[in-house]
Amino acid sequence: MKNMPRIIPVLALVLGIAMTSSAADWWNAAWKYRLPVSVNFGMAETENPLITARIDRAALQKVVGDVDPGSFRLVDAKGVETPCVVRVDAGGDSFVVWRVPGKTVILDVRKYAVYLDSKTNGPKAAKAYETLADVPPVVPGMNLVANGSFTGVDENGFPKDWNFTKGNGTKELWTDAQKEIVQVVKMDGRSCVKLGKGTVMQVIKGLKEGQSCKFSYLGKVDPGATVIATVVFRRAGLDWFRNGIGNYKMQVPVSKPGDWAVGEASTFVYVDKDKVSHYNNKNLLPETETAFLEVTNYNPPEGAIVRVTDFRFELAGEAGEMKVSVGEIEARR
Repeated sequence: MKNMPRIIPVLALVLGIAMTSSAADWWNAAWKYRLPVSVNFGMAETENPLITARIDRAALQKVVGDVDPGSFRLVDAKGVETPCVVRVDAGGDSFVVWRVPGKTVILDVRKYAVYLDSKTNGPKAAKAYETLADVPPVVPGMNLVANGSFTGVDENGFPKDWNFTKGNGTKELWTDAQKEIVQVVKMDGRSCVKLGKGTVMQVIKGLKEGQSCKFSYLGKVDPGATVIATVVFRRAGLDWFRNGIGNYKMQVPVSKPGDWAVGEASTFVYVDKDKVSHYNNKNLLPETETAFLEVTNYNPPEGAIVRVTDFRFELAGEAGEMKVSVGEIEARR
């Protein structure tokens, strides 16, 4: 990827179990909560890597409540504040990003703590660091699918951030007739969309040339039915066939009836100007900017339904042997 920092991603979930800690080792008494973070370099050897730590929104809210977005601070094992920035994905998870200066040492382990607070304890102004000005708006691990687990609905019961479509990424306004086709329901403890014969879609933004991606979702289908989720990449402008490139997409079916099944992909296909198909590609093509995600109950038998949820589309990083862990939330006594 051109002129982009190497970023080491971590998908570490907050467990949501509040522990108490004495004030003796607390960085700043004005902050009530913290999360311990451990970076294990393993056999990774790199220079000045950017590290990302994912903090799960739902788990955090159970303990902290309404989190103050300006309160995030990163402190090292010596109690020294470390420059960091925070990115928030479409699902509301926070990603704390910082740089480890110099060359990493294999098998080295570094300890940090992410301090944060609730809005009820008074607002805290976010800091800006020039040394992290090159951190992109989208970092590895961020989910770019809005409302991918269908926890949000509009006033008419339709899934927020999604649209009905007749294909090719065109958005249709929701109508009463579509309430028989698209329904947000609870099944097996999950919010999901129950989809009859039709297609729903949304636009994915923030893509760039050279990035690698991961896409996944959960599907549960009736006998004889198949759900197909397709991510169609768009290049600069509205013409995704620009410069002779066509059929530029990831396509992931789920067709086995019974339990929930995972559909996933980390490569894409495309057809070049000579109509030659190219498979198992990882790095997005030049001029790629956006994509549209279409989810279709494909050619179902009469009355057959598919159910889908937990859509994730994220940039893949280069974690290698490095591992970052986020521990349980601690509250100051």
